[in-house]
Amino acid sequence: MTQRITHALIGYDPNTDRQAVAFRVPEGRDGAVKRLVAIPEDDPDAVFSYDLEPAQARDIAGLIGAGPLDPALVYYLEPYAEAPAGA
Repeated sequence: MTQRITHALIGYDPNTDRQAVAFRVPEGRDGAVKRLVAIPEDDPDAVFSYDLEPAQARDIAGLIGAGPLDPALVYYLEPYAEAPAGA
Protein backbone atom coordinates (compact mmCIF):
# COMPACT_ATOMS: atom_id res chain seq x y z
CA MET A 1 0.00 0.00 0.00
CA THR A 2 1.22 3.45 -0.85
CA GLN A 3 0.80 6.31 1.57
CA ARG A 4 -0.35 9.61 0.19
CA ILE A 5 1.32 12.84 1.28
CA THR A 6 -1.13 15.46 2.50
CA HIS A 7 -0.41 18.75 4.22
CA ALA A 8 -1.38 20.84 7.19
CA LEU A 9 -0.98 24.44 8.23
CA ILE A 10 0.67 24.15 11.64
CA GLY A 11 1.06 26.98 14.15
CA TYR A 12 3.71 26.84 16.86
CA ASP A 13 4.04 28.91 20.00
CA PRO A 14 7.43 30.64 19.62
CA ASN A 15 7.88 30.76 23.42
CA THR A 16 7.58 27.00 23.92
CA ASP A 17 8.16 25.62 20.38
CA ARG A 18 5.03 23.51 20.93
CA GLN A 19 2.35 22.98 18.35
CA ALA A 20 -0.64 25.15 19.17
CA VAL A 21 -2.93 24.61 16.15
CA ALA A 22 -3.18 22.41 13.08
CA PHE A 23 -5.43 22.82 10.05
CA ARG A 24 -5.52 20.01 7.51
CA VAL A 25 -5.35 21.09 3.87
CA PRO A 26 -8.48 19.61 2.27
CA GLU A 27 -8.16 17.29 -0.68
CA GLY A 28 -8.10 19.30 -3.87
CA ARG A 29 -6.48 22.36 -2.26
CA ASP A 30 -2.90 21.05 -2.14
CA GLY A 31 -2.01 22.45 -5.57
CA ALA A 32 -3.16 25.96 -4.73
CA VAL A 33 -1.42 25.84 -1.35
CA LYS A 34 1.84 24.66 -2.95
CA ARG A 35 1.68 27.57 -5.39
CA LEU A 36 1.17 30.06 -2.54
CA VAL A 37 4.25 28.67 -0.79
CA ALA A 38 6.26 28.50 -4.05
CA ILE A 39 7.42 24.93 -3.46
CA PRO A 40 10.72 24.44 -5.34
CA GLU A 41 10.94 22.14 -8.34
CA ASP A 42 13.19 19.70 -6.47
CA ASP A 43 10.38 18.99 -3.95
CA PRO A 44 7.27 18.56 -6.15
CA ASP A 45 5.36 16.63 -3.47
CA ALA A 46 6.33 19.14 -0.76
CA VAL A 47 7.73 16.48 1.56
CA PHE A 48 9.73 19.06 3.50
CA SER A 49 8.42 21.53 6.07
CA TYR A 50 8.19 25.15 4.90
CA ASP A 51 8.21 28.15 7.20
CA LEU A 52 5.63 30.72 6.18
CA GLU A 53 5.57 34.46 6.15
CA PRO A 54 2.51 35.83 8.00
CA ALA A 55 0.85 36.83 4.70
CA GLN A 56 1.36 33.31 3.28
CA ALA A 57 -0.14 31.74 6.41
CA ARG A 58 -3.17 34.08 6.21
CA ASP A 59 -3.66 33.33 2.51
CA ILE A 60 -3.51 29.58 3.11
CA ALA A 61 -5.90 29.87 6.05
CA GLY A 62 -8.37 31.71 3.83
CA LEU A 63 -7.98 29.16 1.06
CA ILE A 64 -8.65 26.20 3.34
CA GLY A 65 -11.31 27.87 5.49
CA ALA A 66 -9.24 27.90 8.68
CA GLY A 67 -10.54 31.27 9.85
CA PRO A 68 -8.45 33.99 11.47
CA LEU A 69 -4.99 32.97 12.66
CA ASP A 70 -3.32 33.88 15.92
CA PRO A 71 -0.62 36.41 14.94
CA ALA A 72 1.48 35.37 17.95
CA LEU A 73 2.12 31.94 16.42
CA VAL A 74 4.74 30.92 13.86
CA TYR A 75 3.27 28.95 10.95
CA TYR A 76 4.60 26.18 8.74
CA LEU A 77 3.27 24.05 5.92
CA GLU A 78 4.05 20.50 6.96
CA PRO A 79 3.53 17.17 5.22
CA TYR A 80 2.15 14.02 6.74
CA ALA A 81 1.51 10.58 5.36
CA GLU A 82 -2.10 9.56 5.10
CA ALA A 83 -2.95 5.88 5.03
CA PRO A 84 -4.86 4.74 1.95
CA ALA A 85 -8.61 4.28 2.31
CA GLY A 86 -9.48 0.87 3.75
CA ALA A 87 -6.09 0.42 5.42
